[in-house]
Amino acid sequence: MGFINLNKMDSEKLTGTNRKILQGDNLTIFFLEREANVVQEHSHPQEQVVYLQEGRLKVNIEGEEEYIVEAGNAVQIPGDIPHRIETLSDVRIVSIYSPARDLSTIPRP
Repeated sequence: MGFINLNKMDSEKLTGTNRKILQGDNLTIFFLEREANVVQEHSHPQEQVVYLQEGRLKVNIEGEEEYIVEAGNAVQIPGDIPHRIETLSDVRIVSIYSPARDLSTIPRP
């Protein structure tokens, strides 16, 4: 796909969230700006890496301790493992999924 100018890409606007999505053949990347809220416990077949650019998160991954994540850190979540993410402040997140997500299964504006 080559160079992608994220500054010119339109954001999808959902309640409390602005999102840009890059979809590749083998991975999906969400660029998120999100107000403080809770993503209830869920799972998906993809491995997920959440990189926190700004703000604070509380992350619960089944079978592990609860993590408080500060800006500049990341969390790796294996596929098919229930997890819950609470944004403790306004945040900027890069969330990477592999293999690629089926975008028809996620809420769209």
